[in-house]
Amino acid sequence: MKYSQTFMLAAGLIAAGASVWSGDAQELFSAQVQTTAVETNTSGGLSYSHFGNRQILEQAAETSGVTNPSGLRLVYNMTADKLEVVMGTNNVVVASPIAFADGVSLSRTNGTLVERLSWVFLGTNTMASGTLRATEHLHFGTSNELLNFQLTGELQFAAPAVGTNGAVVYSGSIAAGSFGDDEGEQGEGEHAGRGHRD
Repeated sequence: MKYSQTFMLAAGLIAAGASVWSGDAQELFSAQVQTTAVETNTSGGLSYSHFGNRQILEQAAETSGVTNPSGLRLVYNMTADKLEVVMGTNNVVVASPIAFADGVSLSRTNGTLVERLSWVFLGTNTMASGTLRATEHLHFGTSNELLNFQLTGELQFAAPAVGTNGAVVYSGSIAAGSFGDDEGEQGEGEHAGRGHRD
């Protein structure tokens, strides 16, 4: 489909030049993306299709040469403020399809609740492609260590026309949260956030 090729281009830009590194020093959280992709079809109408974790993981596997996408996971890297496709117990980064930056962020003084509006960047693009409106819940321990994290929000972004492929508009939800257990974390219907709510 046209939207898959367009989004794969953005995801593949970073995958092609990514150096292998471990995510151990990063704060990584299970992520779930559920969007609807809208594009024009050959008869001049509009086509609507699902685009989420499964498609992101398959495209990351294809662009990076990973033959078995079942070992890939989509995570939110809190430190870098982006979505990453990782593999293995060392969380080796395969691709970084979406990053978030700038915008406006409001928080409680104790840092346990954050409301944010951020720009969305696809792959290595330096021009914003859309926005993220999200709420973050953070729970800290007695030594101010992060015990639980949850991000829930709405994504809306567009992939521009490339070659014969038309533009695609995506809208939907994102959820990310503490790794409670890895069971079913990438299922299409699973809600990833398991963090503490204030």
